[in-house]
Amino acid sequence: MKTILFILLAVAVVGGGVAAGIILTRGPAGASLPTLSTGNQWVYDFFMAVNGNYTGTLTQTVTGDDTIDDTDCYTLDWTFDPAMMGVSTFKVWMEKDTLMEKKMEMSWTYMNDTYTSVTVMSYEFDKALWPLEVGKEVAMTTNETTTIYVDSWEISTETEITTGTMKVEGKEKITVAAGEFDCFKIVMRDDEDNIVSKAWYADQVKGWVRSVSYDGDIVTMSMELESYSV
Repeated sequence: MKTILFILLAVAVVGGGVAAGIILTRGPAGASLPTLSTGNQWVYDFFMAVNGNYTGTLTQTVTGDDTIDDTDCYTLDWTFDPAMMGVSTFKVWMEKDTLMEKKMEMSWTYMNDTYTSVTVMSYEFDKALWPLEVGKEVAMTTNETTTIYVDSWEISTETEITTGTMKVEGKEKITVAAGEFDCFKIVMRDDEDNIVSKAWYADQVKGWVRSVSYDGDIVTMSMELESYSV
């Protein structure tokens, strides 16, 4: 039972619940909306505070296009090295107009059963996300529905609505393993003005150079760019 709870906690962190950190790390920043292509790839040094803390490499690869609920999306495969808690597949559908996750699906095996978590998201914004400029603040409401299956049987469904803001607080020069980048710094706060995450975006990367998510003063997730191809 404890192992199952740890697995479900991973689902909550990555696909729902505290997913705001992941939503921000793939959210918009910069002066113009980037266009992604099949084969674009980002490799991150990745940490997650779950099941005794996971540290490894996260590779995100654009695999093509799809449409979810009439929304045009990029499709991405996420892979972890070493494997994270038995996760065998992790797929993401990302809205082309916002670069926010529209759908996330992950699978893992436990006791000869295959578990699958599917999260579908929708958003409301008080203004257009793109282009973002220093000082611009966007209020957002996120609606997430996460369904968990064992083999083909649905065992739970949970819907969560969260509100918060994303603000481009400035520009910073960030140095990571992939190099030195001029970045836009984006801070996400919840509806009680607590910092949920911080992220640094570089136009030349078409993605995130660094991101950190928080639960109070505790770091729950962090990513730093090791290499990229766009």
